[in-house]
Amino acid sequence: ERTGSKAGTIGGIFKLNPRVDDLPDEFSVKVNGVKHLVLGTVEKGGSGCICPESTLLKALMKHVIVRRDEVVIMDMEAGIEHLGRGTAASVDAMLVVVEPGQRSVQTARQIQKLAADLKLPRVFLVLNKLHDGAEEQQLRSYLPDMPVIGTVSERESLRRADLDGRSPFDVDPAFVAEIDVIKERLKKEIGSSPEMPNP
Repeated sequence: ERTGSKAGTIGGIFKLNPRVDDLPDEFSVKVNGVKHLVLGTVEKGGSGCICPESTLLKALMKHVIVRRDEVVIMDMEAGIEHLGRGTAASVDAMLVVVEPGQRSVQTARQIQKLAADLKLPRVFLVLNKLHDGAEEQQLRSYLPDMPVIGTVSERESLRRADLDGRSPFDVDPAFVAEIDVIKERLKKEIGSSPEMPNP
């Protein structure tokens, strides 16, 4: 509606600068003092291009990042689409989650290049699902020019929580401690004003 496009159509004309200033307060859900906004997804095969949705998202993210005095954490789907569309422009830092595997390493390298194209100032790695120190060192050796801001160990409790539809923050204090380390390091890198939410 904001872009003037019609659902289910392909091509056509739509607004590149839709009004978005009212959306964060009107459509967010507040949980534990944190406002959550979730972008919808493609609901039907063959439903056409999501360019209008991406345009709206890009305008919305620029508004909340630049115009509002709030900490914004954007959890993007794995891959590079948001960088290609410029949705992640204007962020202070990007955390690239890398898992043990060459596809993940290659994606991290591609993200690093696209982030540089967008002139994103800081790109950090979070090494995820690590079994041991050897895996950590191997991943670091593959990506030597990308700073590691934290690590997360592979845990059966996290796999179980995901399978059960539960938050890992509610089931594993050791996981929470690893995330707290990442949070504190990130605060040192980019500053902590306004106050960053607790995990």
